[in-house]
Amino acid sequence: IRDRVSTQSTGHKYDVSSSWAGKQAGGCVNYSTFVDNPQIALSLYRSTELFFSLSQPDARMERKAQCTTNIGIVILRTTDNSTRAIAYKPEDLLAVSEYCPIRDVTLAVTLKEGKYIIIPSTFYPKEESPYWLTLYANHSIKVQAVKEVPTLKIKGDWKGKTAGGNIKERTWINNPKFLLMPTKNFQKEFFDFTVVLSQPDKKPLHFIGVYLFRFFKEGEKLTPRQLVTECVCQNGLDFSVKYKNLPVSEGPYVIMPFTLKPGINSPFILKIQTKEKVVLEALE
Repeated sequence: IRDRVSTQSTGHKYDVSSSWAGKQAGGCVNYSTFVDNPQIALSLYRSTELFFSLSQPDARMERKAQCTTNIGIVILRTTDNSTRAIAYKPEDLLAVSEYCPIRDVTLAVTLKEGKYIIIPSTFYPKEESPYWLTLYANHSIKVQAVKEVPTLKIKGDWKGKTAGGNIKERTWINNPKFLLMPTKNFQKEFFDFTVVLSQPDKKPLHFIGVYLFRFFKEGEKLTPRQLVTECVCQNGLDFSVKYKNLPVSEGPYVIMPFTLKPGINSPFILKIQTKEKVVLEALE
């Protein structure tokens, strides 16, 4: 589903019509599916006063006494709003409106020059509905739907022996491993990708992270010397890291999700976002 964006130069008014449907009904920031909601790229060229109005269908048109779906608006700070955000850090949450079961929810903010992503959402996932977002600005700004970038997704578990902990633990090598490599017909010498590791939407949240190893050879054990970079784990629903200009010649690469401490049993979801044609598969 693509957002439809129209602009009116008088008074700098911008209108977006879209819907929460299927996988794009992701719910609010309390859920790892929040980033699956439709997203809108916002670019500011100076400090700007903004007023948002998010609307859902009139309950009376559906013969209801009142709206029952809680809706709201979230603004994320980013350095690149040309593609969909598949993860974010808590400090990137610049503004969150109240979530209310009413027809129109509003949010007024002043933002500095920069790039942002606007994510309207329902409070709970899987609540489907069309919506309309109107944005007023006191300066000319750029508003457009974000571009979709292919995302590979695979599920895994830290369980029993495979809950190996970080690389300073003797059991780190037992963590789940995933092979990442370009397809056979790949023509470039370098490639970029973003890795996102998500844990379940429930507490307690664990410190999680990913290691990336190069020069993988089947039948040989990985060693710390093969690490591409050091990794810092974080406590949150999502952990994300971007890799740029990785040499194809240093592959295949292996991605290893880990928890800070060994013995923590939990499922996880590993996502790879890239414009390139790559293969992601679990290693035994």
